[in-house]
Formats: sequence, C-alpha cells, structure tokens
Amino acid sequence: MPDDMRPAFPPGASPVDLDAMEISPEIIRLVSPELARRLSIVPVSRTDDTLTVAPKDPLDFDALDTLRYVLKMNVEGIWATPESVAKALARHYPVE
Repeated sequence: MPDDMRPAFPPGASPVDLDAMEISPEIIRLVSPELARRLSIVPVSRTDDTLTVAPKDPLDFDALDTLRYVLKMNVEGIWATPESVAKALARHYPVE
C-alpha cells in the first residue's frame, strides 16, 4: 500500500472504545443529529476551539472538512471502529 494511502495512525495504535467513554450532552449538542448521521461521526470532546470526533471512516477527510466549515471551529478525528461509531450514533442520536 502506498504511504499516502495508509491510515494516519501510529503503528500499533488501538482504536478508542466509544462504549467506555462518557460523552457529555453539551458535546453531543454541538453537532445536529442530522449532520452526525449524514457524516457518520460522533463528537467526543472539545478543547478550546477544537472539537474531537470519531468518524466511522477514519479516512473520510471530507466529513472533517464539512464539520470545520459548518461549525466554524477546528475539528480533529480519532480512530474508533465502525461498529463502535455506529453504536454511539444510535445511543446519542436515536432516530425518532
């Protein structure tokens, strides 16, 4: 695999376990349910002007760029498994 196609995670890195994380309602409210579902992302924390999110596809840089544009803030991605992101989306953004 060419270097520019490899995930941007350190060798030996483990994905974040979203089930074990307590994500505050204030963080969840930063991203609308519609946008979170459309982009398949879960916001997990905020530090100053940077929102950290777990995208279902860690290589979906367009989703991160869309969030930066919509939220007018810095956005960083962390690595979580697609299954973990899907479960967290269902938990924090239930379809009514």
